[in-house]
Amino acid sequence: MLHFYLISCVQIVLESFPVSSSGHCLLLQNFFSDFFSSKLSDGHGMCVVTVKTFFNNELVTHFLHGPTVFVLAFFFFNQWKKFLLHPFKYRYVLLKLALFVMLADIATAMFYFIFKVFDFSFFPVWAGFLLSACVLFSLCFIKDKQQKVITWKTAVILGLVQGVAFLPGVSRLGIVFVVSRWLGLSRKKSFEISFLIFWPLIAVAFLNSITIRALYADLCVWHVLFNVRTIFVFAVASVVAFFALWFVWWLVQKKKMWIFSVYLLLPIVVWFFV
Repeated sequence: MLHFYLISCVQIVLESFPVSSSGHCLLLQNFFSDFFSSKLSDGHGMCVVTVKTFFNNELVTHFLHGPTVFVLAFFFFNQWKKFLLHPFKYRYVLLKLALFVMLADIATAMFYFIFKVFDFSFFPVWAGFLLSACVLFSLCFIKDKQQKVITWKTAVILGLVQGVAFLPGVSRLGIVFVVSRWLGLSRKKSFEISFLIFWPLIAVAFLNSITIRALYADLCVWHVLFNVRTIFVFAVASVVAFFALWFVWWLVQKKKMWIFSVYLLLPIVVWFFV
């Protein structure tokens, strides 16, 4: 179970960083290839399943978004508190934001269905890491200037860009943030929007994973996933992810987000040795 907890924690914590959490999980799967052919038990003998089958199950990948849903909700609570307390007063702002998010997520959904129909497993993970690194490094060439307002075109572009992150190794946070900056949005607004258009998608995915329908559709996986030890590990990882998000926000303010492009050289090199 230690390998399972490790990979789950990597998925949860690295959601806060622009380095592709899914790409790192694939890297760990290659590194622990022998482990992934072994069996995973719920500890009570009720269910045994191979680790590879477990992590390739959509119910599991959707459930692992749950901690990120709560981390982002707590992190951005102060920004959203006034809207929650006075929804009528800010109804026009909320309507505009809702339309923005809807357009962006519809554009992202197009990529999701394309990836469901066509097999993109041929795309190498190291190439995704390299693409993310190049995009993040381009932040060094962006100069602060008069900040532009958000338009429906911005929403569609960012939604399409977010869809590119379905490719293995491509950092969703990294490319959405950088493209937002290139479109003329401020660092603060780019950071917030990067998560704003992401949150509804993972919230729906997480809720779908804990429905009665999903539970009975794959009861075996559910028994392995939903136990006291797993929930405790997820809670600890969520706390780490919360503070990691503060660290990333600090780097954004200091104009140092580009340093992750240097870090991404490490998983690229490791990929060719595992």
